[in-house]
Amino acid sequence: MPQRRLLGVLRPHRARVALLLVLIVALAATTVAPAVVAQRLIDHGVLRRDEGMVWAMTGALAALGAAQAALTYLERRFATRLAEDVVLRLRTDVFAHLQRQSLGFFSVPGPAPSSPGCTATLRAYSKWSRARCPPPSPHCSCSSPRA
Repeated sequence: MPQRRLLGVLRPHRARVALLLVLIVALAATTVAPAVVAQRLIDHGVLRRDEGMVWAMTGALAALGAAQAALTYLERRFATRLAEDVVLRLRTDVFAHLQRQSLGFFSVPGPAPSSPGCTATLRAYSKWSRARCPPPSPHCSCSSPRA
């Protein structure tokens, strides 16, 4: 299952993944909160003519905007760094795996034995090419394949 493989790759980074999830939830909250603050600004500040509430809610909107910008920056930076570290680990693991292989592993012609789709494609192509280009015969002087 791909999910198990992904969890296995992310296991060494669990704390960072958890922190990233917290950042994502906080960013989502700062995305939704301005609508609630604007509703309070209008209902409790403007309609009731409460100047103090208008100033407070305006300040809250400005603070939410700044918090959203900061959280967006942190979330993107953190997610990018985490992804780069995971890719580095995958590359390192693949390189270490290739280093353990014998030289014979690299000199085997054709597709890898673990790719049946590729093998089937090559067999189909060979069959198709034999049908289109029969072996030369002494009775035929043509050297090009039949159309």
